[in-house]
Amino acid sequence: MEQNKKDNVKLISRVNGPVIQAKGAGNFAMQEMVYVGDEKLIGEVISIERDTATIQVYESTTGIKVGEEVKTSGMPLSMTLGPGLIGHVFDGIGRPLNTLRGISGDFISRGIEIVSLDEEKLYTFKPTAQVRR
Repeated sequence: MEQNKKDNVKLISRVNGPVIQAKGAGNFAMQEMVYVGDEKLIGEVISIERDTATIQVYESTTGIKVGEEVKTSGMPLSMTLGPGLIGHVFDGIGRPLNTLRGISGDFISRGIEIVSLDEEKLYTFKPTAQVRR
């Protein structure tokens, strides 16, 4: 189990604006969501060469340093979809802006991880389609 934990940790080897490179043991996967640096910024693997991944970070990388950790998620960047999305506005990585504003005010703080859809709320569903024979 400890080996698996070690395999999903990589170290930043290069920072160039919103694009970073990370090296480390274990495998990267294309389009995998990763958590970058101490603030766990959301990023996505966009290129892999040997043990080095190029990662697009979707939040400001200001202050990110070489040697900080990148943790792999084992999952692609994704968003939960459902009827609760209608009427809301989202940022570029699927976080609802009204919820972000409640957490961090008018300026979005980095590294906030929230779900796109309230998974506890129940929605009424009335099917209107019929099977034709």
